[in-house]
Amino acid sequence: MRLCPGPAPAGVDDDAIELAQIYVEPEWIGRSVGSALLEEALRWAAGRGHRRCWLRVWTGNTGGIAFYSRRGFEQVVQETLEVGASRPTVLVMRKELAPPPPAS
Repeated sequence: MRLCPGPAPAGVDDDAIELAQIYVEPEWIGRSVGSALLEEALRWAAGRGHRRCWLRVWTGNTGGIAFYSRRGFEQVVQETLEVGASRPTVLVMRKELAPPPPAS
């Protein structure tokens, strides 16, 4: 899992943090491991003052798109990336983050 601050694509505020990578080994898919990783990443980001999180997901990754949609990410824009000789099409998705609870 990797979170990256920095410039965001069109449709996403620059104060948002990017979820650049999150992977779960195939044998762990469907066991809530990905959900736990994502929730911890979002909690960490919100705790550091980020109000939004965004990510890119390949348009052919219907399982990934469904995973993020179920967790409150919305589709913002579609883009084509340059990756060597290939040009994959990706969806940019974003989510508003809940503020962290007050310290007690």
